[in-house]
Amino acid sequence: VGSSFTFVGSSGAAPPARLTTTLWAHGNYAYSGTLGAQVQGVPDPGRTLFVWDISDPANIMLTDSVKVDAPRLNDIKVSADGLIGVLTHEGSTDGLNGITILDLVDPAHPVILSRFTDELEAGVHKVWIEGDVVFAGVDNGEFRVIDISDPVNPVITARINPGPLAVFHNEVWIRDGIALFTAWDNGLIIFDVGGGSAGGTLTNPVELGRIQTQGGQTHNAWYWPTAGYVFVGEEDFTSPGVVHVVDVSDLAAPREVATYRISLTTTHNFWMDETKGILYVGWYEAGAIALDVNGELIGNLHQQGRLIAQLQYAATGVPCSGQGFQGQTCSWGIQLHNGKLFLSDFRTGIVVLDPPAFTAP
Repeated sequence: VGSSFTFVGSSGAAPPARLTTTLWAHGNYAYSGTLGAQVQGVPDPGRTLFVWDISDPANIMLTDSVKVDAPRLNDIKVSADGLIGVLTHEGSTDGLNGITILDLVDPAHPVILSRFTDELEAGVHKVWIEGDVVFAGVDNGEFRVIDISDPVNPVITARINPGPLAVFHNEVWIRDGIALFTAWDNGLIIFDVGGGSAGGTLTNPVELGRIQTQGGQTHNAWYWPTAGYVFVGEEDFTSPGVVHVVDVSDLAAPREVATYRISLTTTHNFWMDETKGILYVGWYEAGAIALDVNGELIGNLHQQGRLIAQLQYAATGVPCSGQGFQGQTCSWGIQLHNGKLFLSDFRTGIVVLDPPAFTAP
């Protein structure tokens, strides 16, 4: 390890009796979701989105919270202009899972505009906002494309069934008019949503290509157009975690070319500093990981000295046993924002780090 992360601050697991799931930072605010569980024997109801002032990363302050009918708030995304938020929920007591659309005109104090559940009752795991369109990964293994130009009255414009294989979690990531759908054992599926040559649009995606990465359980992806790679996370709780590298220089014929693996369970969400060629991974037990992904990527990357830094930031407290983990670091996701790394952690809440010093060779 040639460099290191530097601890800046944390939310201190506040408020108590919550497991933290997703995190999304925009401007001077961050939004974090919760998961229903047991914390030190106390029932954790979830059902809450927390709002944080992160203008001083060393002194994060809670500004508000939003309650919804669901024990699992698994994702929150904010529109590029910062005016709309979309929150996902699973396990609603009335059986009407789906998304809640938020007015973020005052980003410190969100206001609920609508709750949309049509064809989303199975639960929504992840979403992506692109303009006035929301892409939703539904827990029945399908995807829905939703027009929210009128956020009080959303309309479904497209329905996508990726295939018959095992499903668990579906996610979407969009970049330069190309959408990446991660569809568990159905693999990574690439769609033209306006940036390809197949005539696709945001409201009517057209499939370009797909690949089933080795091991399946395709959970998340990051598309790096300049280098022509997609980094794919395999969320496997029964074996060591793996990052798969897929060559998408031909979007119609993606090829798996490399992997990075360590012994700790399991990868979750990524972020990338494309200027420096650093892939940041929120890796549950392993915590924060920074990988050098410059140059040609081929073979076993874990044998090529590409690890820049790793930090298991939680050394005390309740073990991360809720998912069968042995460690105390439970990193869910990571985001590079305003020069800082913001992590969400099941037990620790929000952790803020300075990135490691690194210059590409």
